[in-house]
Amino acid sequence: VGYPRLAAWLEAMDTTAGGAATKQDAFFEQRIYQAHPARRAAAEPCMALHPTKLGVGEPSEYAPPLPPSSALAAGSTAALEAAWRLCERHEVVARFLLRKQREASAVPPQRHWKSFSRRAPEPPRPVNEDPEQVALV
Repeated sequence: VGYPRLAAWLEAMDTTAGGAATKQDAFFEQRIYQAHPARRAAAEPCMALHPTKLGVGEPSEYAPPLPPSSALAAGSTAALEAAWRLCERHEVVARFLLRKQREASAVPPQRHWKSFSRRAPEPPRPVNEDPEQVALV
């Protein structure tokens, strides 16, 4: 069963700048993330990353690709809008930063859960953040 109107709409979206911006190679992005030496042993089996040996064409030194950058000129409309959005969502941003701080201090797993189980491990229960910490950020 086909959906010709949906297919035509998606095809038209691919020709726009916004449609092109949404295209990315998810496999490549995930492989870059999991290839980090601290996460390599726990990489998903489908990534075919050996815990210690490098694959064909893999560099001997890990160097992640440069993050995308866009210039936000001070005082520009885009910079002011970004600052406004961050201020509006300061509680969400604070919770995100606190979670990332906890994750950074956690010991990375030694192997991926898919290598020994079909069920994902239970996510850790959220720790009640100190409201003073959230207000400080």
